[in-house]
Amino acid sequence: MNGDFEFKELNEVQQYYPQGYHGVDKEGRPVYIERLGKIDVERLLKVTTLDRYLKYQIQQYKKTLTIRFPACSVAANRHINRSIAILNVEGLSLKSFTRAVQKVLMQLRKIYDNDNPETICQMFIVNAGPGFRLLWNAVKCFLDPDTVSKIQVCANSCINLLERFYS
Repeated sequence: MNGDFEFKELNEVQQYYPQGYHGVDKEGRPVYIERLGKIDVERLLKVTTLDRYLKYQIQQYKKTLTIRFPACSVAANRHINRSIAILNVEGLSLKSFTRAVQKVLMQLRKIYDNDNPETICQMFIVNAGPGFRLLWNAVKCFLDPDTVSKIQVCANSCINLLERFYS
């Protein structure tokens, strides 16, 4: 990744794909929050290109490995190399998975699955309605059992569960 890459459209992109790091959990791991139910890929691709967005995601991943994890390690006084992810799927439905959304998600999955080591300690999928839970039950049988064991799907915001992790 070229260190000169500048993603000037970040503020606009955040309007159509709100996501980012927000603090640390009780163990000192960075917490990544993504609001998948708010994604609007059509508008996202009007303010940036898929290629630029993917470059930004790669840049952020490398920033996590080279800056966030080391900073968290110093603050926690122990080695930190994993993060917590919270995916808020409120508002997400099967209609949300347009071809454009599928293309973006598939490209992101390729980046994270093929090129990078596993860095997720725990993932919480919150505000999952009945449709999402049905889809999840169908999809999880195709995933690695170790991956599935790290994911908890909640019908609500899981406040009680999240309080165990998040400070």
